[in-house]
Amino acid sequence: MLGFKNNLMVSELKEILRSFTFWTGSVMTAFLMGTQGFVAKDANAYSMKNIWEVLLLERKFPAGESFRSLISAGHLGVYTYFIPLLASFCYLFFQAQYRRFGFERIVKIRLPKKMYRRTEYLSSLLVGGLALTAGHFLYVMVVSILAGIRFDLFLNGSCFCYIMQTAVEAFLAGMFWNSIVYVLLHIVRNIYLLGTLPFLLKYTWGCVNNYIFMYYPSLFPKFKDLFLFFDDDGIYYIASLGIKGSFIIGLLLLVLLINYAIPILLERRQIDYGMY
Repeated sequence: MLGFKNNLMVSELKEILRSFTFWTGSVMTAFLMGTQGFVAKDANAYSMKNIWEVLLLERKFPAGESFRSLISAGHLGVYTYFIPLLASFCYLFFQAQYRRFGFERIVKIRLPKKMYRRTEYLSSLLVGGLALTAGHFLYVMVVSILAGIRFDLFLNGSCFCYIMQTAVEAFLAGMFWNSIVYVLLHIVRNIYLLGTLPFLLKYTWGCVNNYIFMYYPSLFPKFKDLFLFFDDDGIYYIASLGIKGSFIIGLLLLVLLINYAIPILLERRQIDYGMY
């Protein structure tokens, strides 16, 4: 009996770890895609960095010199990672309630099995989009407080348009990413590293670009035209939806490849907790 309880506890811990790594990675990645320009057209793509440049650098709103230099250097990624992390915890809490009570007990309606699955899928997309949108506005509020910006200044035309544009992009990116991972998690179980893969690919790609830029500058214009562009501070962003599409396809192929290695490295347990 004690051994059974220990095995159950280990299984629960593995599932918690899996959910945490998956949702943290997926929410952060989709949030980054949304805030850095899900459909980027030029060097003035809709990114959060542009918002703070308009607020602090061009309009000279009050802020500490350290924060001003932080923004001019483009290092707001610290907040971009931290705020979606909180959003992912909120999402995990929602999922815990979902698993505990079930959809039918929450909504008080019994649905046919086919309709239940369809509702489950749509709710996954909706919650993913709302989680990223909430993380987006949390991001705006926290950085605004740190910068000493009054909230009424965000109602100015250009800043308000930037914020709403990035909010819509974050929502679409959240739905887009969750549609992919939902299908993957219902095809393949026990992908423990799925949530961390986007970060590894993102920063590996960044290191490759930096290496080429530093040691092979003559080759860099070709890469610049194909994959990225620079703003005034030399901060690169993935430039087009087509490139992001190829990035996602490559990510999916890598996930499927790793799926064959994970059952060898980890004990395979088929535990169905419903919607992830």
